[in-house]
Amino acid sequence: MQTPGFAITLTAALIAGSTLSLSTHAQIKRLETVEVLAPQLDPGQAAVNEGKLSQPDLAQWLEQAPGAAVNRNGPVTGIAQVRGHYGDRVAVSIDGQQMVSAGPNAMDAPLSYATPLLAQKLSLYRGIAPVSSAIDSLGGSVKVSSRRAEPGENTGLLSVGGRSNNQASNIGALYNLASTNYAAQIYASAEQGDDYSSGADQEISPSAYDKKQAGLDLRRESGASELGLAYNYVDTNDSGTPALPMDIDYIEASRLGFDGKQALTNWELSWQLSGMSAEHTMDNYQQRPAMPMMSRSTFAESDSAGFQLQLQSEHWNFGVDAIQAEHSATVTSPENNMFKVVNFNDVEDQRIGAFVEYERAMTQASTLHMGIRAKQSSADAGNVSHHMYGQNDAITLLVDRFNNAERSKNDVSYDALVSTQHQLKQNLALYLGLALKTRAPSYQQRYLWIPMQATGGLADGKVYVGDLKLKHEKAAQFDLGLSYQTERFSISPHIFYQKIDNYIQGVAASDMTVNMVAQMMTGGPALQFANVDASLYGADLSYVYQITQRWSLDGIAAYVKGERDDVDDYLYRIAPPSATANINYQRASWRASVGARAVAAQNDVSSINDEPKTAGYAVFDMSLDVQLNAALALRLGLDNVFDKNYAKHLGGVNRVAQSDIAVGQRLPEQGRNAWLELDWHF
Repeated sequence: MQTPGFAITLTAALIAGSTLSLSTHAQIKRLETVEVLAPQLDPGQAAVNEGKLSQPDLAQWLEQAPGAAVNRNGPVTGIAQVRGHYGDRVAVSIDGQQMVSAGPNAMDAPLSYATPLLAQKLSLYRGIAPVSSAIDSLGGSVKVSSRRAEPGENTGLLSVGGRSNNQASNIGALYNLASTNYAAQIYASAEQGDDYSSGADQEISPSAYDKKQAGLDLRRESGASELGLAYNYVDTNDSGTPALPMDIDYIEASRLGFDGKQALTNWELSWQLSGMSAEHTMDNYQQRPAMPMMSRSTFAESDSAGFQLQLQSEHWNFGVDAIQAEHSATVTSPENNMFKVVNFNDVEDQRIGAFVEYERAMTQASTLHMGIRAKQSSADAGNVSHHMYGQNDAITLLVDRFNNAERSKNDVSYDALVSTQHQLKQNLALYLGLALKTRAPSYQQRYLWIPMQATGGLADGKVYVGDLKLKHEKAAQFDLGLSYQTERFSISPHIFYQKIDNYIQGVAASDMTVNMVAQMMTGGPALQFANVDASLYGADLSYVYQITQRWSLDGIAAYVKGERDDVDDYLYRIAPPSATANINYQRASWRASVGARAVAAQNDVSSINDEPKTAGYAVFDMSLDVQLNAALALRLGLDNVFDKNYAKHLGGVNRVAQSDIAVGQRLPEQGRNAWLELDWHF
């Protein structure tokens, strides 16, 4: 059992990610990850980095990790950002399965497929992600680990909660039916909320949500082997995304995973087969004021399948993995039966890789980690169409140009990582990591043939077109960290720098036909995805200080700047400098915390995206965890205690007319919000 108040998993300056747990004896372990844990039954064992079950989207857990942030386009549409990278650059997996959004605008962002009820922890590689963590890990790797069926004992969990600001409620239950070697776990959860209000009593509409999940996990453990079969179902209905041009009508997704492990002499073999099928409809008229003759609905669907195989020993890790996805999206209008734009048709995106990693202690004080990955990305797309084909010369030209182009693409690239950890003194460790990471373009960046906002969640209000000639991104990465740890104090600062060649970002479109169509549709020109040169650099840290046996202090801080190197401009939607501090008081059966979040103004904004600046702010929160008895845990709190009216830079700008927030104005966050969670373990 960990010492009360010291149970925290931080990223120290260690090899390919090391878990650093404070205890009565300072100790460094391998794997450099930050872990945000599900609420613990016993407050005396609760982690400093702890998520809330009453939040509808697991993405909010990320905000407790140094260097991580969330691009928020709606209450259930949180896109992970890590050190300035976001979207497809950040790999997100749930129980080893890489997640693929069904919607072309990432309304169903990868983390939306995880439910807080089922999640045990969210892990983030603090420094440079190992090549084994994902096929594409240029922007980092986020992993969600869920509760799995456990042989041995029948157990259950019932969780209920609510939040006052938007009259939100959540309820979920899971049950583990077990024998000595077999177990079956079933779960179901439901979360709903109304529109929320800002600190200035402005109603943010539409920001309501309605989300349900259910699933089954079967597992067999026998000696040196383990087999598992998991099924998960997600049903999201009528959920607002005010930073995007449409809202969620529904998202239905079924996910299946089959995995296993086998211990061999000095080796362990693990494998996984997975698949997901999702349908998604969005529109701009049911949850927001309809505009005459401008009502639109988009139907999107996606099917994906993945494969992983790893063979590990004490020093070696060999693996192969693959992910294949198919995407389609069609835009229609309820006001015009003839209106039909095939935005993406039979798009195929296949990525396959093989890697090898080696790690060992070179001396008593130094550890070396090396990894290399070879990967191939293949993509293709079917023919597209438009209802105005043959009636409008510009649209006809765009359709013919795309359909007659060579759309089959193949990219071969390599990732490599070398890192070392050196114990300078008993309480001080140094980490140095160097890497070359690559990423092939997303299907939107390649195959968006007509000016539209289907951009994977950029939410800048611009219309974009793709480019079939895009090259893969190539990032040279540097990370330097220190980890200082005593029995009562721990701090781990990191500095990083990334030089990215062929960084993919929108630039002013120079094609007259493209701009003619954009002008006709939106009244302004288009942006085109293009390869540019960019840099990301900054620093982040985490710390814990056990002041006395009952009092402790913890927090994180982060600074990142993204710049275009080919022109004088900044990268779009980069998190501003921020810091948090939490003061905690611990008793035997309860714990109280008061926290402050301070965020600086963001003035380094992208001019090409017309990105508005944001002011700085400070917000205070408070919470209380109480162990009522051996089976019942109560958590309650008050977020934004002083009802501060503020807007996060990553919260997006409003796209909804006739609301309390002007179109183009930064969307404010929730005002004062009381919340309560009750867990019953049985």
